[in-house]
Order: sequence, then structure tokens, then C-alpha cells
Amino acid sequence: GGIGEAFASPRPSTSLDEGVRELTVLIGRERHRDLAKRVTKRSGVDIEPSVAWLLGRVSRTGSLAPESLKERSPLDPDELSAAREELIRRGLIQAGDGTSASLSAAGEEILGRLAAARREELRVFVAHWSPEADEDLSPVLEKISQELAAIAPG
Repeated sequence: GGIGEAFASPRPSTSLDEGVRELTVLIGRERHRDLAKRVTKRSGVDIEPSVAWLLGRVSRTGSLAPESLKERSPLDPDELSAAREELIRRGLIQAGDGTSASLSAAGEEILGRLAAARREELRVFVAHWSPEADEDLSPVLEKISQELAAIAPG
């Protein structure tokens, strides 16, 4: 990286990026907590939102390192520990050396159900838009679904 990168012009935002930002702001933190609860209920999976968040986090990062989890989560250490133990107890993840992990087949299946439920909840949230009429909506909902999965419900 040189001086050109340090003073690079901001990249132009796309309508997708703008849509994600707008919907994320609309949802807000309080609504996100409610959304996380509705997603787990809609998925039919008996799982706490904090456990669902950690499942998604393990899927994205492959890490259970406590320092890494604490840095990026508003969840308290006890809640993180309980969520980790729940994932292991239910066989949703396979812990490696104590800091690494991967999803089991059951964990992948549940993560898929949660993702589908999250997309459906977002479709309900933006019901005045029609995915069929607006081909830009589906990728926006998918991106927001991924973004929300990365945010802890706490």
C-alpha cells in the first residue's frame, strides 16, 4: 500500500449497498432483537438467538477463540460460554483444538433453516416491495440476511 491507497477515492456505493444500509437503519437494534426471536421461532428450531448467532459465527470464521468472540460480540462472557456449550452439547459444532470449530451436518441443516427464516422475516418486513417486480430486492434481502446473522442479538 502506498500513498495512492491511503488517499484513494471512496468507491462508489451501489444501489445494493445503499439498500442494505437503509434497511439496516430501519430495522435498528431494538427491532433486531425482536427479529432474532422471530427468526428462531419461524425456523422451527428450538434455539436461543445468542446460540443461533454463535452457530452462524462459527460457520463464517471457524473460530471459538474466546478473545475473538468477546471482541466482536456485545454478549457477556457467561452468555458466550453458555452458547458455546449448547452448540457442543447438541452436536451442532465439532470443536477442534479449543479455539477452532466447524459445523456438523446437523449444524449446517439448522443454519440453513435459520437463513431461510431470516430471509422470510425480511420479506415480511419489506412487504411493500415485490421480489418478482424488483429484481434488485432478492440480493438486498440476502445481503441483509447475512449482515444480520453477523450481528449478535444482545
